[in-house]
Order: sequence, then structure tokens, then C-alpha cells
Amino acid sequence: MRTELFAVGGLLGAGGFCVVLASLFPQLYRVWWRRGEDALPLVARRTGIWRFANWLFAVGAGLTLPGIAGLARVIDRQEPEGFLPTPSLIMFAVGSVLWLANLAFRLSVTSTEAEAYRHGGQIGDWYEPLSNWVSGLWHAGAILCSLGLVGFGVSLVMTDLMPFWVGWMSVGAGALIVGLFILTDGVPPILLYVPTAIFGGVILMRLLSTPA
Repeated sequence: MRTELFAVGGLLGAGGFCVVLASLFPQLYRVWWRRGEDALPLVARRTGIWRFANWLFAVGAGLTLPGIAGLARVIDRQEPEGFLPTPSLIMFAVGSVLWLANLAFRLSVTSTEAEAYRHGGQIGDWYEPLSNWVSGLWHAGAILCSLGLVGFGVSLVMTDLMPFWVGWMSVGAGALIVGLFILTDGVPPILLYVPTAIFGGVILMRLLSTPA
């Protein structure tokens, strides 16, 4: 159990760190809030760091997903009559897969188009509608992940795995993300992964502060 918790905490903490780091490059702030053809000229000027940031996002999502799966298993063990961990995990997993598909598009198609644009090529007419469709994958994924956070938050409040404030923080973060999407049609990934990083940090701190 202790070894499992160390693995869960490490995966969640490392995944959250990667996403937070990827979100903090000031050179990319203008890029993140543009879409389609509007974003491509900015990407073309910063292709290297843009690729690096998106790889960090992908690594962060990839590390967080097994960490969340492990957390759901631990909660299930502590609260066997609870019903929320499994549907919460399913929503978070599906949301993560949708975002990873979005990132794959960025790292392949968008990167190729940005390189072509930088060397004087024209943006194809097909790129804008396809890019908008792929952006929808991130939107759907973020909403699913945020609903998963709400479910995990409620589950954590019902266990003694973490302090109760961690559960309520997760509920609040998930609700905030859904609200932001309704109001602004967009949300930065960092808002999804700060709560999961806190999950990991709290688990590790509790383990390190208690004897084996």
C-alpha cells in the first residue's frame, strides 16, 4: 500500500509539474489564445519552444493518467461502497485521450504547416476547419477532466486519504473550469493539472511525515 501510494504521488506530482512548466513560457502566451490560421504565424516564429512545451504537456498528461487510475484504486479500497471513483476515472481518462489527440495534431500537422509557412509557403484552405475541429477535442477533453476532478473531490471528502480541503479544492477547480468554458470558450491546461499535482504533493508529504 505504501509503495503504491508513493507511485501514485510521484506520478501525479511529476505530471502536474510538466504541465505547469509547459504553461509558464512567456514566449508562448500569445500563441495559446489564438486558433487556427491566426496562431500559425506565431507558432512559425517559435517552433522549437512551442514543440518542447507541447511535448511537456503530453508527458504531463501521460504521467497523470496512471496516477489518477492509482488514486481511484486507493479510494475504492478505502470506500468500497462509494460509486464515484470509477466514473470519475473514466471521464478523466477519456478527456486525457482527447487532449493527447489534440497534442498529436499540434506536434505533427501544425508543426509541419508552421515550418512550411516560415519558409514562405501558404496555409492550406483545409487547415483552418481541421484545426478548429481538433480544438474541439481539447474543449471536450477539458470538460470531461474537470467533471472527473469534481467526482474525485467528492470522493476524497468522504475518505481520510487527504485533508478535507483537498477534496473541496478539487470540486471547486472542476466547477471553475466548467464555468470558464461556458463564459469564455477556453481554459488553460494548468487549471486542470494544479489540483492533480496537489493530490500528489499531499500524498507524498503524508508518506514522508509518517514512519514506514
